[in-house]
Amino acid sequence: MRRAFVIICCTLLVLLASACDAAFYFSTGTLDGTVSQVRFTVISDANGTSWQVTIITLQTLNGPSQFTACGNQVNRFPMDSTVNVKFTPGTPCASNVVVTVRS
Repeated sequence: MRRAFVIICCTLLVLLASACDAAFYFSTGTLDGTVSQVRFTVISDANGTSWQVTIITLQTLNGPSQFTACGNQVNRFPMDSTVNVKFTPGTPCASNVVVTVRS
């Protein structure tokens, strides 16, 4: 009985955290799509800190999806190629970017 209570409480905690857009540091993101735009630029966060980022737009089954990676990643995203991207979400940009070019 006590074990079931603990499982239910843990499940509720995870559901509440994800409903509040909580970020878990061990989470990873994945995107699949065709590269339609790649742009290297500099952005500033709320504290005025400048960040070099690459903004990538992928055409996915659900329409365009924009993704911001830390640093200059332009050469890793060939235009019009189909890619799978795995990354660690972050603010203001994603890190640990792994790109697999499929075509």
